[in-house]
Amino acid sequence: MRLRSALLGILVLAGTLITGAATAAPAPPGALGGSGPHSAGYETTLRLTNHTIYRPNTLPGGSGSTDSGMLTDSIDWAVAENSRRTSKYHGRIDTTKVAVMGQSCGGIETYEVADDPRITTTVLWNSGLLDDAQNGLLQRLRAPIAYCIGGPSDIAHANAMDDWRRLPAFMGNLDVGHFGTFSEPNGGEFGRVGGHWLKWQLKGDPTSRAQFVGTNCGLCASDWDVLRKDL
Repeated sequence: MRLRSALLGILVLAGTLITGAATAAPAPPGALGGSGPHSAGYETTLRLTNHTIYRPNTLPGGSGSTDSGMLTDSIDWAVAENSRRTSKYHGRIDTTKVAVMGQSCGGIETYEVADDPRITTTVLWNSGLLDDAQNGLLQRLRAPIAYCIGGPSDIAHANAMDDWRRLPAFMGNLDVGHFGTFSEPNGGEFGRVGGHWLKWQLKGDPTSRAQFVGTNCGLCASDWDVLRKDL
């Protein structure tokens, strides 16, 4: 029997700006308060240099959950905005390069949409199927897949390893537990490795590719426990 874990889904869309003459950028939506139900603003902090944080002016509390439809809805939106002539994103998003990611039970949501032909790659963070009755979802995978797991202390470790054995995929284990390193600046090691995976899969970056493949791969000589199959 596989164990349950917390819900979280992550979608990453690769956007490529078209080169051309520079134009003055409009004021960011946050500067105007935004158009949503919560007045928005933006700020910077010395703890996250070279970044701008956009957020509601008053951070709401509460709880919620995600579902796999949010992933495909986001892809639909990006494709539509890239095609809509009056959109500020018109022609600026490379909709042939799309990644879906999910953490914990959010990873199962990525399984549920992994057969979408628009998806380039799928990444599971601290996640695996909850029981063998769901194994049919593994047959839907059509894109390169990577697992980043928190080692034996990760509640999803056994589930993820069982899934990986049935697939051609990358498996990386770092002994940090179920919540990875996401609380660290820039996502810590999980953020660094995830960035390299996306640069390889979405942009064909050879330096990032070298982190995962080859007898002397970058992660092979690190604290990560690496397993690979037909990358």
